[in-house]
Amino acid sequence: MAQIGYAAMLEQFHPRELVDFCEKAEAAGFSGVMAADHVQPWTPQQG
Repeated sequence: MAQIGYAAMLEQFHPRELVDFCEKAEAAGFSGVMAADHVQPWTPQQG
């Protein structure tokens, strides 16, 4: 059986928003959350 997960974009949203998005994905039936562990911004504009 296929499983569909939610991809959380850590560099694009505040952590509180991401938790909310992940909770909504879980409530919608997604089987898991995937997130990159890149802890520094990709570009100077991201801080």
